[in-house]
Formats: sequence, structure tokens, C-alpha cells
Amino acid sequence: MRGSVQGTRNAALGLRALEAALGLLLLGWMAGCGPARPRLAGESVSAVDRAEAASLLETVLAQGRLSGMRWAEWPSWRGEVERFYRERELEPVWSQNGKPTPEARALIARFEQAEEMGLASEDYDGPRWRDRVLWLDKGWATAERLVQLDVALTVSLFRYVQDLRTGWVDPAKLGFGSRAELPPLDLTALASRLSTAADPGPELEALGPPLASYRALLAALPHVRELAKGGDEEPFPGEETVHPGERYAELPRLARYLERLGDLPAGAAAAVTDDLYGEPLVTAVKSFQRLHGLEPDGNLGAKTLAQLSVPLSWRVRQLELNLVRLRWRQLDYSRPAVVVNVPEFRLRCYDGSEHEAFRSDVVVGEVGEHATPILTAKIYSVLFRPAWNVPTSIAAKEEIPEILKDPTHFAKSNFEIVGAESQEPTPEVLAAVARGTLRLRQRPGPKNSLGLVKFVMPNPYDIYLHATPATALFLREHRALSHGCVRVADPVGLALWLLRDQKDWTAERVKAAMKEGKDEQPVFLTSPVAVFTAYRTATADENGEVHFFEDFYLHDARLEAALAQPHP
Repeated sequence: MRGSVQGTRNAALGLRALEAALGLLLLGWMAGCGPARPRLAGESVSAVDRAEAASLLETVLAQGRLSGMRWAEWPSWRGEVERFYRERELEPVWSQNGKPTPEARALIARFEQAEEMGLASEDYDGPRWRDRVLWLDKGWATAERLVQLDVALTVSLFRYVQDLRTGWVDPAKLGFGSRAELPPLDLTALASRLSTAADPGPELEALGPPLASYRALLAALPHVRELAKGGDEEPFPGEETVHPGERYAELPRLARYLERLGDLPAGAAAAVTDDLYGEPLVTAVKSFQRLHGLEPDGNLGAKTLAQLSVPLSWRVRQLELNLVRLRWRQLDYSRPAVVVNVPEFRLRCYDGSEHEAFRSDVVVGEVGEHATPILTAKIYSVLFRPAWNVPTSIAAKEEIPEILKDPTHFAKSNFEIVGAESQEPTPEVLAAVARGTLRLRQRPGPKNSLGLVKFVMPNPYDIYLHATPATALFLREHRALSHGCVRVADPVGLALWLLRDQKDWTAERVKAAMKEGKDEQPVFLTSPVAVFTAYRTATADENGEVHFFEDFYLHDARLEAALAQPHP
């Protein structure tokens, strides 16, 4: 019996020695800290240790880095972190009697569950908190461990706050427009409030953009993430479009997938036992098409099958990427605005809220060098019967070769050459146009490439909204077809919305100005209206329904690559 007790004691001593050794190993976790005495369980932090903690804090603040963090340095907040601790006389904030405070634990839980906000918990040391807290909860507090937890928590909080508020990726560096300039946020004051807040949720969640669409994407995220846990479907094959009443071999699997997504009512998939395509699957496919930027015709075409084959794990990522975009706050919905969502091929007008006042289908820029840029500008006027000053690049690459091939193209297109003595499009004159010393201009009229109305919005890209004579393009599902400008399917409706406070501009008068009015007739708005070309591949409508769109410019891929870079 005694031998057994002695063995137990020896084992306990051995365990304690092992714990002490592990503690010493962990002390090397922080750069600049020397070896420290292991603390016995239950031992409190003495006045000597407070002085030691202050000294260690001083070292960490001077270095501006802490080894063992996911991102060890914090140059963006070096001054804020130092101010936070100096205001507290270099005392650890997030622990008491050697244990993490309840407020610290609440924040750590937020960091560990950052995916719920569309963020990466790894950026805030998500998987590292368990061991840091465990050492203190076991009663093995040392000055080093207290400082490690404290500084890591403060820096992670500052990062988390920034990412919720505006994101750390600068859209301007990616060519995605400018991030809004928000009033400065006192991070030290915020951290002080949260150090005594039982629930940090309300204050942290209020940091995001105050938009219903933002809240809807956040609400959809856990649902789509849960769907993704069931695994991704094998791609749905199909070389030819399947119409209702025709056969499709993958129909039972398609029914199960649409039921999983919620487009088909629960239990309905069990009734689909053969390959004859009919109801209720046709209605379910139309629902899926409507939510994925497709014409809801119920046909199983190549684009529909391609969208059905997109992994659900990527849908989760699309939600996360578009939450990042919304946090850039590039548009203020509190004022009237025109928003073009490029991947959706749609324009919407807002009267000073997120409520949609007008919408129109649009044609946007081709993939490649003619892609419509992401920009914010202001519409100052509506220009009826505009002329088109053909950009030199388009003249040289497209119009001049066409004129040289077919000399009648010049007259048929109602062109003129500005600055030339003769309007004869000789090779010498066309060469001067190609060099930019002369300019090709298309006169106003129904054949003009800008249509019969242009919406003037000065910007560095020389991009604008306009009508078009090529109205058949709006019948296409994929409408990335222009040289970068945005062609509007309902230019009359847009003109009426922009001129809504000038009551004498009725629909009849707008149509008359377009068809029979004088050329180049500008009508100035009472107040300029903001216009924003957005790129959102996941959006929420006014009913909270989430819609997904194709990333044909590959901006999602570029943003994802930027987010994978080291956190500054």
C-alpha cells in the first residue's frame, strides 16, 4: 500500500516536473523575453511579478512584435497599442488574479468564431487561444504568459475591429475603387469599454455597415456553410439543352440537390424516380435560375448546369468576399444614387435608402481590356441626341479597318472627321485619325452608338451610361459586350428618375427630346447624383433573398488572393 502511495507521489512529482519543463519551453514563445521561473498552481501574481510584467510589456512595445501570433507585427497600431498600455501604467488588462477575465473570454470566443462574421479566425489567432487560456486556468500563470495573452488579445481586437469596420485590404490597390473615408475610431477607448463589457457583441456588430443587404448576407452565411458540410455534388453533365418533357439521366440526383438547396419542397425528391423532366422539378429549376442570375425559363441549358455544378464551398466563399466589399462602404445609400452591379447586368436607382426606386437591365464591358471599371462618379446632366467622339483606340482598331474594307461604312455610320479640310476618308486622313491628330466623330441620330441619350458623369476612365440602337443585345443572358461603357435598356425610365424633381420633364417630353429634339441638348440635374459601378457576385434583395452571379471578370479570385496575403 505504502509503495503504491509513494509511486503515486513520484508520478505526481514527475508530472509537475514535466509541466514545469513545458512551461519553460513555452516561455520562448515571445521574442525578447528571457527564461522565467515556473509558477506553482494557485500562486498569485506578486508585486515583483507586476514589475516584471511591466518590463516585459515595455520590451514588447519597443519591438512592436510578439512571436507566436499568426501575424507577429502590428505596424498599423503600434502607437495605439502603446497608448493603451501606458494609460494603464503597463499593467495587464485582460487577466485578474492570474486568470483571463470574463471580458477576455468573451472576446476570445468572438475571435474563435470569426467565420460567423465572414472573417478568418486564424487572422485573430483563433486556434492559439486554447493553450494560452489553458495555462492560466491551470494556475500556471507567469508574467510572460500574462503578457503574451494580454498583448495578443489587444492586437487581435484591433485587427478584428478594423476588419469588421472597413476591412484591411485596400480596394484601390486592386483597381476596385476607393474605400470610404470614415471618421477616426478611438481604438484605445473602444478596447477600454470592452474590457468591462460582459457582452462585446452589440458594440462589435455595430461596427459593420448599417445596411440591410449586409445583414442579409451575414444571416445567409451559416445556412450556406451548413449546406456545404454535406459535401459538393459531382458536376451535372449535359451537352444539349434539356426542355420540359424531355429526358435527363441525372434527374433523380438533381431533384435531391434542389431539395437540399430549398428550391424543391422537402420530401418532393423522393417522388422523382425516372428521367422524364417535368413538374415539380421545372418550377424548382426556375427558382434556382432566378437566384443565380439566369433567365428563369426552366430549361436545363449549359449555363444552368454550370451554376448547379458550382461547389457549395465556393458559395460560402462568395458570401465572405462580398461582405468584404460591403465593408468598403463605397456608396452612401442615404442619398439618391444609381448603382450598376456589373455581374448582374442590372442598374438600380435609390431615393435615399436601400429601397429600389427604379431598375433596368444593362450591357457592360467585355471581359479583358474593355472591362467596366469599378468607379464612383456623379451624373450632372442628361444629354439628348449626343454625338459620339470615337476614342482613338477604337477608331484605329475597329472603325478605320472597317472603312478601308468597305468605304461606304463611313457614310452609313454617319461619321465625320473633326479638324479635316475634307470629309473624304482617304488613307492619309484615316492615318491621321489613327495617330490622334484628327478625330472621328459620329453625328447624333438613331444610328449613333450612344443611342439617343447619354448620362454625363465625368470620370478618369471616360465611362458613362447611355442608350443604344443595338437593343437586341438585351435579349442575351450574358451581356458583357461593350467597350466599357454601360448601355441602359430603359433610358427613358432612367432619364425620368434623374429629372424627377423637374416636373415639366414628362415621359412624352423625354421621348420627343430623344427622337425629334435638337442635337446635343443637355439638361442639367438640380443636384448631381452619385453613380457607382459595383462588382457584387452575391447580393441580397429587399426581401432578404440571396442571389449569386458569375465572376466573369475574376475579381473574386483576385480579392481572395489579396486576403491570403500577410495581415499588415
